[in-house]
Amino acid sequence: MLSEHVDEWTQKWKREGLREGLREGERAGKLEGKSDALKRLLRVRFGELPPWAQARIDAATLGQLDAWLDGLFLAATLEILLGGQPPGSRPPAG
Repeated sequence: MLSEHVDEWTQKWKREGLREGLREGERAGKLEGKSDALKRLLRVRFGELPPWAQARIDAATLGQLDAWLDGLFLAATLEILLGGQPPGSRPPAG
């Protein structure tokens, strides 16, 4: 009797693990796809992306990527769209 329950529990945990793995894989795929699409569109609009912009996009959430994609054609500059360059990333003046 106990061994039957153990088998049932094991099968249930496997199914739950598989579902969770599929959800995580789908989420990761969406994140990568949106990130790649945004970088491509930004390169077409603004030219080659600086390292700080690529890093910011790579670290973004799905929600942030969606917001940037939505604002892509409204923003006048890459800095305005992505929230500006981090301190220390600007080339020296002069």
